[in-house]
Amino acid sequence: MNIFCIGTLFSLMPVTAVQKTLPQTPPVQTVSIGSTVMLNCYTSCYTSGGVHWYKQQLQEHLQLVYIVHKHFVPDRRFSGKINDDSTIYTLVIRDVQRNDSGHYFCAARELYGEPYKVGNGSKLFITEPPAIFLLSLPLDEMFHMEANTLVCLVNNVLSDSIPIGWNISTWDGKHWTHSGTIVSAGGFAIISHFRVPTETWKQVASCTCSVQITSTEILASEVISYHREPWWTHCQLMYYWCSLMILLPLTMLAVTIWIYSKCVSGKWEKDSFTDARPRDSNQETLYAHLAFTGDSTF
Repeated sequence: MNIFCIGTLFSLMPVTAVQKTLPQTPPVQTVSIGSTVMLNCYTSCYTSGGVHWYKQQLQEHLQLVYIVHKHFVPDRRFSGKINDDSTIYTLVIRDVQRNDSGHYFCAARELYGEPYKVGNGSKLFITEPPAIFLLSLPLDEMFHMEANTLVCLVNNVLSDSIPIGWNISTWDGKHWTHSGTIVSAGGFAIISHFRVPTETWKQVASCTCSVQITSTEILASEVISYHREPWWTHCQLMYYWCSLMILLPLTMLAVTIWIYSKCVSGKWEKDSFTDARPRDSNQETLYAHLAFTGDSTF
């Protein structure tokens, strides 16, 4: 082996030591907004200066988010946990937000002056809260078809194998499920169909779909229903409408007659009161004579 090869070998030794990685778990984690995330970094022994946690988004530069150390206090939503042996340094993120998604790396060194060892990375995906929708044709279009297909859509779930349950007042139908469509990073959409004959749907049918998100959380859709009104309901409405159309003109006619009679009666009473007062022609002549007769003394 010549001197050049030996020199090259010794030059690669520090690089090899620096590139030794630290195990991280989990390698991939998907959570919804508002959840709590814990990322673990495994070291062989106590690390000097704690474990530095970095985040990288879309090929950007690494950004320091928190240092897990025994004497460091939590920084807003970020905090750390260390096991008793000081070999597992956990980054805890509470109330995760959309911008917390990214690639997280831990870095640590045993002693000051030694090169840092970097973790193999943990990918964190943040999804919106799960949502469920029950879709159907408008009611006025349903009855022009032999059968109607109801669609239950579940968005932003963490698995593509979550079963969808149907709660329908009649089981005279068929259903099938298509799952596995990715709608966002780490999120899945599940679609289930339920086909109901139109004649069955007319028999006061109602339907809803649901999905079990966790052991204690069940997400249910709104209820779609069709309640056929009895025939006599339409007859009652027609009866009330006709009665209103008849009573309204009669009421207006009665009011008009009443107002006219009041006007005629008031005019007659006024004329009678004016003409019935007695008049004394002699008294009027006397008052006029007194008013225009001069004093004889002048």
